[in-house]
Amino acid sequence: KQYCDRVGISTNGQQRQIFDLCKKHNVDIAVSLNKERPDYKRNLKLIKQIDCSVGVVVLPSVLKSTPKQFCDFFDDLNRDVYLFQYYQADKNSEFKFSNQLFTDWVVDLLQYYHKTTPHNFNIINEYEWTDRDYNPDDSGFIYITPNGNFATTQYENNLEHYCYFDNIDQWEQYCKQRQIKRIVNCGMCLYFDQCKAEHVVVYNDPYCSGLQKVIQFYHQTR
Repeated sequence: KQYCDRVGISTNGQQRQIFDLCKKHNVDIAVSLNKERPDYKRNLKLIKQIDCSVGVVVLPSVLKSTPKQFCDFFDDLNRDVYLFQYYQADKNSEFKFSNQLFTDWVVDLLQYYHKTTPHNFNIINEYEWTDRDYNPDDSGFIYITPNGNFATTQYENNLEHYCYFDNIDQWEQYCKQRQIKRIVNCGMCLYFDQCKAEHVVVYNDPYCSGLQKVIQFYHQTR
């Protein structure tokens, strides 16, 4: 907490004592929920019992749902939702989603969500997507791993992996190098100062990950 205003975790909820610990220290909790996972039914039951938000990775089961079906489900669940964009972690991953497919689905959802307000849930990502001060660079977030290291995610040869640091100073130096790289790669982009891309390049995807269509949606609805 000495480094940021808010601390949050994403968990599958198997270790129940984590909820008591988070409540004691005022830590935000997001429980993961995807039909592709074997713990889907157990997690759905858990989410209904505790005060939490829901972390949903946009996988086939989500992409196949219409905006109405998605909104009806979370209206009934009455839990805020954070939409995680799925990134390729390795070449042999069973899921292959382009940035374009993700942003098309998100824009369809947003159009319906705002047209049919009010709803019983919030799309948490909207804080990031609409906040001009939100920083998608590596300097905007950091992970603390179970073994106590600091880490962030990066792409090397277009594949995602963790990059570990022994201390905050190492992380800060890494962030400065990454910021320079982003300026070199994207400095001429029309959306550079509004970009929401956490990764400049992702595996096997020619489309920018900066959610340009989402940004355009908000510009058009203002």
